[in-house]
Amino acid sequence: MFKRFLIVLTLSVLPAMAFAHSCPAYMDMIDEALEMADEMGLSEERIAEVEELRQEGEEAHEQGDHDTALALLDQALGLLEG
Repeated sequence: MFKRFLIVLTLSVLPAMAFAHSCPAYMDMIDEALEMADEMGLSEERIAEVEELRQEGEEAHEQGDHDTALALLDQALGLLEG
């Protein structure tokens, strides 16, 4: 019974850990893109919006809300692409 409990616990924790570790990678991608914002021709408004979403995503990540963090960071990346 205990062995089964450990298996279920492991299977439920690992995906959450994977999401948690994705957030910093997204933040790094955003930071790298922002360094090239001038070359990309982004407006000051767009840059400010991306920076705000990135900050909100980082705060959500730090609070353990990785689903929200990834959604915010993905939205910021979308603004950089579009």
